[in-house]
Amino acid sequence: MKKIILGAGIAGLGAYYADNSADIYEASSQAGGICRGFWINDFYFDQAVHLSFAKDKTVRELFDKTDQFYHHPFPCSWYNETWLRHPAQNNLFAFPIQFKINTVKGFIERKGRENAYNFKEWLTAPF
Repeated sequence: MKKIILGAGIAGLGAYYADNSADIYEASSQAGGICRGFWINDFYFDQAVHLSFAKDKTVRELFDKTDQFYHHPFPCSWYNETWLRHPAQNNLFAFPIQFKINTVKGFIERKGRENAYNFKEWLTAPF
């Protein structure tokens, strides 16, 4: 029986790397799964840039055999006349002290999580 692999994302490509006698089927016109990117006009967007930071030796060897596009993101938003880097909670240093105090205070005092039993409930309570 012929082996098949469904999907040419990282897992599918890894499986193919381990056994290239299998047929691999991908719904998209490109391999890479969520590790690929796409263009909208002149802007390039990553599907999931963090996956390409893998440290596993086997995964790194596979990545290093392929052509790579390096992108060093500098994600930020324009807010209140200031560029704010992401994640915002780690980058409030650009704002006046009172703004920082009000932001942290608002985070602590927000409603809707009073009865959360665990972290999952705390995260999903507002929804």
